[in-house]
Amino acid sequence: MDEPTLNDPRSWSGQWWLPDSPDDKVSGVLTYDPEGGLTLTLIGGWEYRVLQYPAPGVTSVTAETRRWDMIHGRAENTVLTLLDASVRRAQTFDMERMFEGGPDELVLHAHTLLVGCLLEEPDEPAFEAAKATAENLTAWSRQGGVTTVMFDDPESGDRTREVTSATVSPLVVEMGDLTARLHTVSWAPAPSYQRWGISVGISERATFEFTSTTPRALREWIRLMATIEDLLSLSTLRACALIWMRVYLPATPEKWPEDYPLRNHRHEVHVYQQRIATPRPEEKAVDLRDFVLTLDDVPFDELIPKWLEVDAKFSAARSLILGLRYVTGGYLESKVVSAVAAAESMSRALKPPPVMTKRELRDLREMVLAVVPEEHQTWMGERLISADPTLKERLELLAARPGEFMSELVPDVGSWAVAAAYARNKLAHVGASPHTAEELYAVVEVTSAVVIMNFLFELGVPVDRMKRALSEHWRLAAAARMAKEMFLDTER
Repeated sequence: MDEPTLNDPRSWSGQWWLPDSPDDKVSGVLTYDPEGGLTLTLIGGWEYRVLQYPAPGVTSVTAETRRWDMIHGRAENTVLTLLDASVRRAQTFDMERMFEGGPDELVLHAHTLLVGCLLEEPDEPAFEAAKATAENLTAWSRQGGVTTVMFDDPESGDRTREVTSATVSPLVVEMGDLTARLHTVSWAPAPSYQRWGISVGISERATFEFTSTTPRALREWIRLMATIEDLLSLSTLRACALIWMRVYLPATPEKWPEDYPLRNHRHEVHVYQQRIATPRPEEKAVDLRDFVLTLDDVPFDELIPKWLEVDAKFSAARSLILGLRYVTGGYLESKVVSAVAAAESMSRALKPPPVMTKRELRDLREMVLAVVPEEHQTWMGERLISADPTLKERLELLAARPGEFMSELVPDVGSWAVAAAYARNKLAHVGASPHTAEELYAVVEVTSAVVIMNFLFELGVPVDRMKRALSEHWRLAAAARMAKEMFLDTER
């Protein structure tokens, strides 16, 4: 299957116009680059400046430039919609035209491209489904239908490989008006004939699909597919990018003859966006030992509904902890803040009980303020307004929550919690930490591992599988070693 993917540059030459001015068409070239995103270069263009008219006959040019929520186009015999476009560069070569008409060249940057439809509104609920494939999805699914058997001919000594491909039924789960499906498809490319013989192969790929009985806006489908992208990144502890994405308009049988074969087929629309991670589909898949979660561990019909709930409940923690995987560069200090903030956010979403009741807090506050000098009462009163657990206590609760086996990851919870809380507080409130670079790195890795194990616990991953992940996955195993080296108080 030769399909356009998000790692391949593309271009479209055609005509472009604003939805409210369909007759004012401008020629131009749209390019998609995986690293640079979407760029539309127009020969001519529209008024891009924000103009003001303070008095009759007076025009004032502000420093602002316009943004366009939507631009329509036609290229290569198809229609296109660009969303959220802004000015990257504009040139006018004739000084007499500076205040009249559009520029001679206008270069725009756009956030999203839809190939195959013209939206009427950016948030129009026009699509009934979305489908995508992502890096490592096929290995994660554990649904392969291709098998290989080797045969040895004892007389000739030749070895023969028999490859078969069986049809794999999709996995399906319904969640209200939303249905999720995991498809596994295989195909055989055309035989390759060389002088030495014939080469034939079988390819297999998994795709993920959401459908809805109620049409939804594009942004909702993109968010749903991003949740699957994040699930794969959580399952591998590395960034897993979308390889391609499609959304689907409802079928329009009334526009086609009754005998037209595709009369009842929904309309496929390709989606292009510059995303955080650029896919590399030709690279080797993640080894099975480097997964901390697959469909072997939690069934599809249990995992997907649960993940959507977990993703929504712990959205901040998910973004912070997976951000460390999507953006691998950056300063160590910012990673410390992100990792500990992810743990604190997850703890707050769990809503642990306060250390005392409101009445007990009020009585304590009155008792303390009664002996505090008057000039310090306001200061002290502002600090006795909450009985929520401290950051250290929140970290300790997280480290114990998945089960007793967490002692294999953090043998001395108290020492780690003190170090993590102290490092985060010093960096966030003072601007520097007394910890060494090695200690800060250990805080990042151990805290991240604790958060990851809590995510797996929330998803219902069996305890023995989580224990195995601690020993098999190189990052979690390394975090356990660092916890023993850096956060073990031998004097206690």
